[in-house]
Amino acid sequence: MLMTRTKRRNKIAFFTSLLAILLFSSFKIVDKKHGAIIDQAKLKIEYRFEMKKKPYGGVSVMNDTALLLYGDRYSLSYYQSAYYADSLTNKPGGKKVKFRMLERGLNEKDPYLFLEPHTLPDYTYLDHQQNRIINFDSEKLYVPILYEEPIEEISWSLQGEDTKVIAGYQTSKATCSFRGRSYTAWYTPEIPIEVGPWKFQGLPGAILEVYDDDRCFFWSAFSVEYSPKKPIEPIRWIKFSALPFTEVERKEYLRDARSYMNGESVDTNKTLQKVIATGARTHYLQRKKQKSEYDFIERDYLSGHQDETDSTIASPNKNYSLDSFTIEGVPRKDYLLLQYEYASLKDTVDIIYYRPDLQLVEISNDQSVTYSLRTYQMKEEFGSEAGKKRWQQLFNQGLESVKAGALPMTEFMNRLPRLGDQEVITLNLQTGAMIVYDNIGTEQYQYNDSATIEWELLDQHKSLLGYDCQLAKAHFRGRNWYAWYSMDIPVSAGPWKLFGLPGLIFEAYDEKEHYHYTLKGVEQKKPSLDYSILISPNATPIDRKKLISRQQVFRATGGEEFISVASSTIDNYPKPKELE
Repeated sequence: MLMTRTKRRNKIAFFTSLLAILLFSSFKIVDKKHGAIIDQAKLKIEYRFEMKKKPYGGVSVMNDTALLLYGDRYSLSYYQSAYYADSLTNKPGGKKVKFRMLERGLNEKDPYLFLEPHTLPDYTYLDHQQNRIINFDSEKLYVPILYEEPIEEISWSLQGEDTKVIAGYQTSKATCSFRGRSYTAWYTPEIPIEVGPWKFQGLPGAILEVYDDDRCFFWSAFSVEYSPKKPIEPIRWIKFSALPFTEVERKEYLRDARSYMNGESVDTNKTLQKVIATGARTHYLQRKKQKSEYDFIERDYLSGHQDETDSTIASPNKNYSLDSFTIEGVPRKDYLLLQYEYASLKDTVDIIYYRPDLQLVEISNDQSVTYSLRTYQMKEEFGSEAGKKRWQQLFNQGLESVKAGALPMTEFMNRLPRLGDQEVITLNLQTGAMIVYDNIGTEQYQYNDSATIEWELLDQHKSLLGYDCQLAKAHFRGRNWYAWYSMDIPVSAGPWKLFGLPGLIFEAYDEKEHYHYTLKGVEQKKPSLDYSILISPNATPIDRKKLISRQQVFRATGGEEFISVASSTIDNYPKPKELE
């Protein structure tokens, strides 16, 4: 009798375990239909999300809204533009609508008109009971890609002395390294749930803000709903496409996606061949071989991976061309060539999105010249009929590749130059004397300027491009500026009008981060570029403050310069770097 009862208990335990396994297996996303409810959210956070991309060429920053839903078992993180684009693509006539919006976006030079994922195309589920991540990507290879992996424990370092308020919650600071990037996070113990956007988790409170050191990815909460007892909304499986999933291993998938982007062989690409085997796609066109200039959010897919942002501007033996920012030049020990990435808030009232640019600083004999590489490219190309023809050919070829599905829209836009900042500054690094050229619309103006910046050196250090950098602070013309400089390059120079430190400025930003400069390359080389093509011999002399005032009115009125309008009555336009 005892043996019979034992066997019965063993059988019950076996079938109970089997039932649990079957129930868990049934929750796999590949077995669920779009819209199926899998949990109820008791926490919903909406984040302003920024991601560096390349919608027109060079590094840009695209804005999006990231959503996080957290339930008793599952959390889901995804991005509004991806959700909208995927839903439209799979509606009758949706692809035609997307293509019409693509043409409009190209004509108006506005990537936000493109009906595509502006940032990450991922839907990321965390199964907190089974300690699993289920992630699917709807864009990189143009078909639904699915992978599962264990939730990885993140080694956070709590920085309890730093606090700030985000979305009405008091938050504390933490830092970590995760899959090839270093992150800073702000979490609130007021919401005692170890969750955050994307794959972030493991802090003693919900993460309301997180960003990597290079600000390639930035989440900041603007709306928080927390209801521990009453559900806020359902958490659903999201899969608009009727195409089958291609199931992959994460690192192999990222390696193969990168290989495809770089134009490596399609025939030997395991992931592409796996997609074709599922019937989700019949073939992939071989792409032009080139090195992609940006990387995925996770960079642990290659052993010994080198951060591309640490590279110099270009090799001296490459030519300046339409589809790359390479610069021919002559090695010179008495010459220094710097490239800065420059980002500015388009609207400092509503914080809409960053406006990007690439700027060069040429330094020789205590003189620096700063100008936009994009503006130079446009001036050079459109200064001749042959250049205009090349641009049109590039446009037509790229558009055909997009139509054929062989080229993503963002890479197509990478090949099209666009106008950047129009300011040209010559600066005497010893005296602070400057000559500044800038535009109102198509008219160029000129003014003389001078400055002495009183920097306060702070005892804070960090590494940038492999150099030890120290922090400094200064008040300059109405803004508090922070600058990271390195005495390893003892040149008292930097971007824009910022100079006077005992070393080269690697990064600079104002206190509100309305303006941000980041050094991306440094070389001892005299470039072959002739920046004088950016300076008109007929530039109109003007007072500095008067020029800034007129520029603000010009922008605020949509391009019409109504000088009679008092600038103090206009407050919904970009605020200038110089407020005094």
